[in-house]
Amino acid sequence: MILHTDSLGFDKIVLDKNNDLVLVDFFATWCGPCKMLGANLEKLDKEVGDKVKIVKVDIDESPELAENFGVESVPTMLIYRKGEKEMQVVGARTVDDLKRMLSL
Repeated sequence: MILHTDSLGFDKIVLDKNNDLVLVDFFATWCGPCKMLGANLEKLDKEVGDKVKIVKVDIDESPELAENFGVESVPTMLIYRKGEKEMQVVGARTVDDLKRMLSL
């Protein structure tokens, strides 16, 4: 299941050290590549949703989060393991690329 969050829930959902693997997608509803990535994240969730928590953040609804995490263009993905940021990636990716990035 893909979760949506804002600044109120971000720390609890993403930065919790009990979470093995979290992919955060900073997106905008008006962004074409974000829509493409969103479809790929849905596919990824169906394939390996038990191994990774996928969280989406709308930059227009939570601009402070985008600013805090240095998101300058969308889509931008952040990957966390045990509450620690491992990687930041800009741009849409295929499902296979996402699996490689997540080591799945």
